[in-house]
Amino acid sequence: MINSRLPIQYLLTSTIHIMKHLSLWLCLYLYLPFFTSISQTPARVNNAELPYFRPVFNQNNQECSQAAAIGYIFTYEINAARQVSGQLAANQYPSFFTYNFLNNGDGSQTGLSDLAWEVAIDNGVPNMVDYGGSMNALGLKGWMTGYDKYYHAMQNRAKSWFKFSLGSQAALQNMKNWLYNHNGTTPGYGGLIVTNTWVSSWKFSSIPAADYEGGKQVLYITTKTLTNGHTFTIVGYDDNIEYDINGDGKITTDVDVNGDGKVDMKDLEKGAFIVANSWGKSWKDNGFVYMMYQACATFSAGIYGVEIVPDYKPALTIKTTISCNKRKRINIVAGISADANATTPAYTKEYQAFSMKNGGDFNMISDVNSAPIELGLDISDLAQKVPSLENARVFLNVVADNTTGLTGSVNSMECIDYVANEAGISVGRNMNKADILPGNTTTMFVNINRETSTETMVQPAVGIVSHGSVLSISGLNPNSSIVVTDLCGRNLVAITHRSRALDLNLQPFKGMAIVKITMGATKIVRKVLVD
Repeated sequence: MINSRLPIQYLLTSTIHIMKHLSLWLCLYLYLPFFTSISQTPARVNNAELPYFRPVFNQNNQECSQAAAIGYIFTYEINAARQVSGQLAANQYPSFFTYNFLNNGDGSQTGLSDLAWEVAIDNGVPNMVDYGGSMNALGLKGWMTGYDKYYHAMQNRAKSWFKFSLGSQAALQNMKNWLYNHNGTTPGYGGLIVTNTWVSSWKFSSIPAADYEGGKQVLYITTKTLTNGHTFTIVGYDDNIEYDINGDGKITTDVDVNGDGKVDMKDLEKGAFIVANSWGKSWKDNGFVYMMYQACATFSAGIYGVEIVPDYKPALTIKTTISCNKRKRINIVAGISADANATTPAYTKEYQAFSMKNGGDFNMISDVNSAPIELGLDISDLAQKVPSLENARVFLNVVADNTTGLTGSVNSMECIDYVANEAGISVGRNMNKADILPGNTTTMFVNINRETSTETMVQPAVGIVSHGSVLSISGLNPNSSIVVTDLCGRNLVAITHRSRALDLNLQPFKGMAIVKITMGATKIVRKVLVD
């Protein structure tokens, strides 16, 4: 019972104090599951046992970084996000697609994992079917040709890559969080990680038969020797793997095993990552090995992960045919300007694959095929940089260095729009051949014109009238799907409507809009000025 003689100020202060404590406990109750999903990782995770992981394969040359980054990790990550099987060629991605942009046509060169992912970020990666049916279908020097193949590749994209550090328990936990469930974002499956090592430092042994996972191979390091680099794919971990690295008859985590005068992760004799190699199933345990945490910590300079875009459709692309006898000496650059009379682009985009770096001094397709290559370039991100695509000018610049004997030409350029028409429709074409000359920039451009592509698809039964910022739409069927975008493909409205007419207020938007209506099998697209 409350004492009525207590001052009212005391009662108010006590009540506030109690409410603060209740709020704290309520927050803990609500958010505790989130924190525990990250920090309370299980003792063992093996993502290679999931259906998204492709079968172990054997690399052909020195493309280990590409084998890990594209062949294993990109393949797994995009399959997991799409929930599709990694056992099918249509869901496997070839390491040589990126490798051949980076290796100078030389199988002794590697090409870093992050550069492979940059190719995937810029323009995507084709599946094995489009590439020709195998990892190295085009050999060491072949570049894929065919716009449709590049368009398919554009839909398989990486978003970004990032680096892990490893030298503390907190850093180890970060890696385990990613391997378990992508830091709590994907319950049911985790991610994969690239790690760089040095073959000359490896030591292998079998876990004693009587121990946990007895007979399985472990990799550990006693001396760091920086020769013969190699890239592994970390597919999981097991905290219970043990191996007596210093041979003292004990399993320790608090002893200076490597004799460097301190105790850290490089001294752990318990815990290992599960690693997939690209040397075939005959290597170690069906292509896998337990890599002790201490071994990975020794090479903590090169540990990476990648984020992918599971569902991407290009909005605007360039289709082009180019000839050149020294592809390494040119840089292919896309550009755009909102000014239809511009002579130079306001915004540009370079592509890791075609950026005057490591493609080798060969023809565009290969050393033995001098035919023009047909490329597809995604410029959807460039389209987002201008306020409107109406009459915008799209550029294709080919920048050549001053190498003697360099010859070539830009034979054609075409812009294809996937906003007004999901199947893609030409909105500008330039067939005037332009020579590529040493030390010069060859420029080709088109002005975007959507008039024909949109108006021919209008269905007269549906009325769309603009009243200032309001669109009045009539003649709809029940359960019609309506999407309104600007000319760059940015959504303004996306709804499903149940009656035959509606008004849409698009404030504060002003300008040309594209209205896309789906009524069963009927698709209607109309361009409307909103003022």
